[in-house]
Amino acid sequence: MARTNFEASQAGLTLLEILIALSIFSLIGIASFNVLSAVTETQKVGDEHSKRLSAIQRVINIIDRDVNQYVDRGIRTTSEPELSSLIINKGEYSLELTRGGWPNPLALSRSSLQRVAYDIGPHPLSAQSGSPYFGDERSYLRRLFWTSLDRADSANPVIQAMLPEVEELQISIITDKGRFPQWPLPDRDSGASESINILGLEVSFSVTGAGDISRLYKVH
Repeated sequence: MARTNFEASQAGLTLLEILIALSIFSLIGIASFNVLSAVTETQKVGDEHSKRLSAIQRVINIIDRDVNQYVDRGIRTTSEPELSSLIINKGEYSLELTRGGWPNPLALSRSSLQRVAYDIGPHPLSAQSGSPYFGDERSYLRRLFWTSLDRADSANPVIQAMLPEVEELQISIITDKGRFPQWPLPDRDSGASESINILGLEVSFSVTGAGDISRLYKVH
């Protein structure tokens, strides 16, 4: 005897139909998981990129303040009668200069002028066991400063690790006689009696994953 339509509707799903439904739900679940994973990874990469750009911007702001507050005041050491107020690619550092505007909120007995330098090197704590930077082999863009303007040769600077994974730091001076990779110039290059006027300073560095960063400053 044939079943009525009502009886057929109450018969339920066949095993094949259940397997098809489960397969569809499984595919939907896998696709949803893949989409969520991709969105999460994209957000993670975006957050890391944003933090990296913020760190680079902070470094640029610090360099801006140092160079824009450059003061033409040389310094004295125990072995040198006077070092130039601006030194580029000579000695230990890529850039060394005297700047003004050193904040003194505690009214300490010191000058408002500060001697600062820039180079590339390891993190200052990379050799200290127990430090979170112990064994860090990355190269950092570093800012160094001395607590007194004129100093003894044995005076050690305070080292600030500013930005990791910096591959190259290039400094050049721009004058009315052209661009030079070093400053001061030797007398044989500049002419002992020839006056050279400094017009600007270019600071460039290369950051892994971010490319080349270059800033051009007018030197007063």
